[in-house]
Amino acid sequence: MRALVLAMLLAACSSTLTYPPPPYEVSGVLVVYEERRDLKAPSAATWSKGLPVVLWNPFEWAKLAPVEKVFDLAHEVCHLRDWTGGELAADCCAVRWMDRADYLPSSDLAALVSTIMDWPASAEGHPPGIERATHIMECLDDD
Repeated sequence: MRALVLAMLLAACSSTLTYPPPPYEVSGVLVVYEERRDLKAPSAATWSKGLPVVLWNPFEWAKLAPVEKVFDLAHEVCHLRDWTGGELAADCCAVRWMDRADYLPSSDLAALVSTIMDWPASAEGHPPGIERATHIMECLDDD
């Protein structure tokens, strides 16, 4: 299942893609997308009427590099699979998926970690980027 979902994410996140992929299954449940141009982030995971939903802002998402798009969608999928895990757990889950699929060569990992290091903490519970980047490297070391 993980390989299937990640393969779909990888195919969807080519450098020419401007929109997330069509609905896909996560743990046997269809995940749908809802465009939210007022969202201050590229995407967010939520549940609506008992269904998993990825909210996304096409303008913010279009600014991401291909590796960041894959990380972003994988991160949201990880939230939907383990809602109680928090941001660091979703980050770890996402990079482990990417690494297992051989989509995280050292140059992409370095670029991703460098970008994440600059992310600020958020009122929604995201830790500062330096904490997230450090945790990501620890996750890959433990894997």
